[in-house]
Amino acid sequence: MKPTLPKIFSRKPDSSLTAHLETDRLIIRSINESDLSELIDLQSNEDVMKFVGAGGVRTKEKITDIHQNLLNLWKKGDPVGGYAICNKEDGMFMGMACLENVGKPGEAEVMAYLKPEFWRKGYGKEIGLGFINCIIKAHEENIPMIIDHEPLTKLVATAEPRNNASIALQESLGFTKGETIRVNKNGREVERVPFELDLHQLFRKVAQEKPRSFVEAAQAGKYGKIKSPGGAHEL
Repeated sequence: MKPTLPKIFSRKPDSSLTAHLETDRLIIRSINESDLSELIDLQSNEDVMKFVGAGGVRTKEKITDIHQNLLNLWKKGDPVGGYAICNKEDGMFMGMACLENVGKPGEAEVMAYLKPEFWRKGYGKEIGLGFINCIIKAHEENIPMIIDHEPLTKLVATAEPRNNASIALQESLGFTKGETIRVNKNGREVERVPFELDLHQLFRKVAQEKPRSFVEAAQAGKYGKIKSPGGAHEL
């Protein structure tokens, strides 16, 4: 029997998953078949891809493979995968986010990047708070997201050292910054600033501050200002 899932997920009769999360201005949903052209447009943009992966735009063939891999994750019922970021008013595709399995139980890597016209408008912070708040609510309802057979309790992220917008965003979300390291990205060794967020600490903070929710506390300045520098963030 499949485990109970947080409310943002829906399981189809064939055991595949879909996801739907709403914030004030956004819909964050599972990547679907019709998103391929939008992903090609996004990942072919030099400004967007400057700090993503090893840097540089991707070929149409590579993007098509990535799109299919993300679809396959949802088809096999894996909640760790790719998400489309869309405008809540008109459904316009704005960018994408990913939760990625890093091979450690209860731990996932998060990243997000948007089209340039949506930079510097606070959307990065809104995406991050949306995911974090859902993880906290799922924990409170005793239906956590499961990563490698363990409840999700840690988020990790990386930023290219020159990507000041990404670094500022992650710090504003409460991630702890580590020392710059060298990692392999698409066969190239590159520098990255690592970040991590211990969700146990947030679970305790929220439990102590009820009835105020995490998002309400964040908007009130408890965990940092709601506005972020925006831009392309490799979280």
